[in-house]
Amino acid sequence: MQLYIFDQNRRLSIKDNQIVVRVKDENGNEIECETFPIETVDCVNIFGGLLLTVGFIRKAISRNVPIIIYSWSGKYQGRIGNVRSVNSKIQRKQAILGADHGFSLAISSKIIAAKISNQVRLLEAYNASGREIQKMRTQLGSATKATSIDQLRGIEGVAAALYFGALRSIIPPEYGFTGRNHHPPRDPVNSLLSLGYTLLHNNIIGAIERHGLNPYFGFMHADDENHATLASDLIEEWRQIIVDDTVIRTVIDKFYDADDFSDENNGAVYTTRSGASKLFGHLRKKILVADQYIAGSDMKYGFQYGLDLQLYKLARAINGCNPDAYTPVMHNDAEVFTEKQAYSADSEPPVTRGLDICEVIEDE
Repeated sequence: MQLYIFDQNRRLSIKDNQIVVRVKDENGNEIECETFPIETVDCVNIFGGLLLTVGFIRKAISRNVPIIIYSWSGKYQGRIGNVRSVNSKIQRKQAILGADHGFSLAISSKIIAAKISNQVRLLEAYNASGREIQKMRTQLGSATKATSIDQLRGIEGVAAALYFGALRSIIPPEYGFTGRNHHPPRDPVNSLLSLGYTLLHNNIIGAIERHGLNPYFGFMHADDENHATLASDLIEEWRQIIVDDTVIRTVIDKFYDADDFSDENNGAVYTTRSGASKLFGHLRKKILVADQYIAGSDMKYGFQYGLDLQLYKLARAINGCNPDAYTPVMHNDAEVFTEKQAYSADSEPPVTRGLDICEVIEDE
């Protein structure tokens, strides 16, 4: 379970392996308002400022539950976690193989082929234009035959342009969506996508660390200071499955209001706290649903288990210096994107537990 924390007026502590949320009443007295068994929590996401007790931080570190800190607008600022999962032997292999052209290309080709396949499946699920889909299938075939990382990046870029172009026919026109833009996002849909990708990326960083790998030693994305390139590699397989499908479905079913977004003077559009809470509620529902996440497997499981399985296969490929041991995350049927969604315009969005919690970093 992911906890998303906004409210500054509460305090997070630990008691008998329970995460305890306390709030002050009108007389200034603290009262307990909610508890969560810490063994059920995978990650704590904090937005803005809040108060955490040292006991809670220590317990989270000992249980390998990362605490991730964001600004109010969703910008990643840092994380609290332990380093006991570091496996220097496999990380040494990971770094060496990251510089090996053959291994990196083989892993990267699997990742991009899976990403394009998931893009096609999502477009098919929403009855997008067949012309763009056919062109994307051509790029999918090219991805499996690429002879360099640069060529693969070019194929990914062409496919992405086709994909987001096709989304224009799916997303209601009132959202002003004309394609992907970020840094900053300039419409509500891009704002939701960026926020969802940020959360997903940091979730993947935590999972990478749990498996003893280094999130900064990737295979496809170029090295850059403070860039977790392996997380950027692996998120490509999950974008459509977790974030895009959730955003598209919720905007189509009109779950957002004007107050859920703020327009800035520089043309940027950001998701407000109310909009973020709605998105997180739907994302939480999405990641809890059991599904077939690994190509060729009939087993169904939730996102977190699917992510762990993805990393287990990657670690096995690295340990054995064998890229064939890695199986990407890829849906085989377009129906999986829509059949597990129970959303409708008349229904209430799923409730996200832990949305109102606490005050430790300075407010923006």
